[in-house]
Amino acid sequence: MSYGSAEFPLIIYVLSPDCSWCTRNKNNVAALANGVVGKYRFLGLSLSSERLKEYVEKNEITFRVYSNLSYNILSSYKLGGTPQTIVVSSLGKVIKNWRGACTGELKEEVESYFGISLPGIPEG
Repeated sequence: MSYGSAEFPLIIYVLSPDCSWCTRNKNNVAALANGVVGKYRFLGLSLSSERLKEYVEKNEITFRVYSNLSYNILSSYKLGGTPQTIVVSSLGKVIKNWRGACTGELKEEVESYFGISLPGIPEG
């Protein structure tokens, strides 16, 4: 990925259409994406392109989601599990890397870092 002289840092949300935790985490991701407008760029990376279009539509994802990632991207960002939230500086340095859905301590850490409130994970 090229970062050039980007004005804002980047948040990368890593997902997979078959990941039940990604689906359960969708409200948190939407709140995060909406809560950082004007401060961060936000994009999604899907580890699978199968059923991705349907997943994006069904979950009403409003940010761009890319798939068919190169080995270099997978390796550089240590991608493999989902969901995963990565913050990258405008110079391309990984600042934060959270693995898992926004529950418990992880939810609190993400909220504190970005200064926003997340809705949490629905029961069930």
